[in-house]
Amino acid sequence: MNLEILQKNIVLFAEVLKSRDGSMHLYKYDILENFRSVWTFHTEDFSGMYDRSLQSDVTRRWWKRDNYRPKEMMLVLIKSEEQYARQAFKELFNETSSIENRIDTFIYYGEELLRMYKRVNQKSIENNHYQDSGIISLYLAGIYPDRYTLYPGRAVFNSALLTLRAKNTADKDDLVRFFKVCKTLFGFLLKNESIKMVLENSMRPTNDLLLAHEFICFLSGKWLENTP
Repeated sequence: MNLEILQKNIVLFAEVLKSRDGSMHLYKYDILENFRSVWTFHTEDFSGMYDRSLQSDVTRRWWKRDNYRPKEMMLVLIKSEEQYARQAFKELFNETSSIENRIDTFIYYGEELLRMYKRVNQKSIENNHYQDSGIISLYLAGIYPDRYTLYPGRAVFNSALLTLRAKNTADKDDLVRFFKVCKTLFGFLLKNESIKMVLENSMRPTNDLLLAHEFICFLSGKWLENTP
């Protein structure tokens, strides 16, 4: 990426954060905080816990929109095969394994859960578990906000990369690369004095990688569009 362009955009981003539009994405911190405060494996009501972990007074777009129902479908799959679903999340959140393997394994679990469900419910028309990069990023960011953040989609990510003159854009969803880019950007953001002042005077935790997500939305030109 072009460091001169990056630094110029960080200055512009700091000005936006200090403006009246600077709070546009704060609801995402609430979504992740709710997930983190509710999530536990120590419950007999795993389905109810999962349901409560994905709640918002502002928007449901991260788990429900047209032709996209990851929360609804996971609730169906948990009801069908709870222990298998529990294991899927345990492996996703196991930081002793590589993030690449955990993401691939979780998607595999989703496919297996769907197959198990359809084997029992042969008349079901469900053919998608919807456990994709977007919802997986929410799960991970909810538990480890200093390591992972929300994935805004390939179009937004690519637009940000183009703004920074990155050599290669993504030809498919690549959460591993996305997280690496976010960690790099986060490091640069924290070196800016204006950004640090914003963090001191806002709801944003100082170690939350979601700030890099906000910056990517800004770089993509979708700052106002990527909100409810």
